[in-house]
Amino acid sequence: MIVVDTSVLVDFFRGADTSAARALDRIERDDVPFGIPVICCQELLQGARDEPEWRLLVKYLGTQQLVVPRDGWSTHEAAARIYFDCRRSGITIRSTVDCLIDSVEADGTGQGRFYGQAPEIDSVCIIDKCTAQPGEFITAEIVGTKDYDLIVKQLLY
Repeated sequence: MIVVDTSVLVDFFRGADTSAARALDRIERDDVPFGIPVICCQELLQGARDEPEWRLLVKYLGTQQLVVPRDGWSTHEAAARIYFDCRRSGITIRSTVDCLIDSVEADGTGQGRFYGQAPEIDSVCIIDKCTAQPGEFITAEIVGTKDYDLIVKQLLY
């Protein structure tokens, strides 16, 4: 399943001529399965310009496959706890993402995606010294960029 991020949906709904909006249009036309994280639905609704746009978004989102954590509270509480514990230990986390690992090279360089990166459409996360296996999730800190890709550091707990 392809996971679609808020920025892609905003471009799509506004008719922007971006590669991501064109890809989402193709995905919908070709009936390729995709999902929208519930947090992205909230972000879209919060940005509605007026009541008619609000109703249109609610109608559209109500027909889509939503990506929902099995236990939303536990998921968000655990993520906040990691951040809190790191901060209290003197570790500053600039920005964290949960990455799904796609591949790991023999030298330990991993490649993955966070929820806003669709395969074959968006950039990727590059992980140095990745200890996870393909198909596993890691929590990582964004430490830089390389062209359009994100350089992330795997956080070990």
